[in-house]
Amino acid sequence: THLKLVSDCFYKNGYINRSLLKKVFQDMLSEKQIRGLISKMENAGIIQKDGAGKYTRCVKAPDFPSIV
Repeated sequence: THLKLVSDCFYKNGYINRSLLKKVFQDMLSEKQIRGLISKMENAGIIQKDGAGKYTRCVKAPDFPSIV
């Protein structure tokens, strides 16, 4: 699932951002869908934005589900 791929990205990098997710989902999601995915995860309270503009990173919120 998408959340598993996002979780793997967090595991490797400690954070996510749009460019990292573009590489992960390159053949699956468009740029607009990636922005939507980030917004949905933020609205659900599982990630938090850190920084602003071009350098915005998203970090795990305490509610991020642990996926084994």
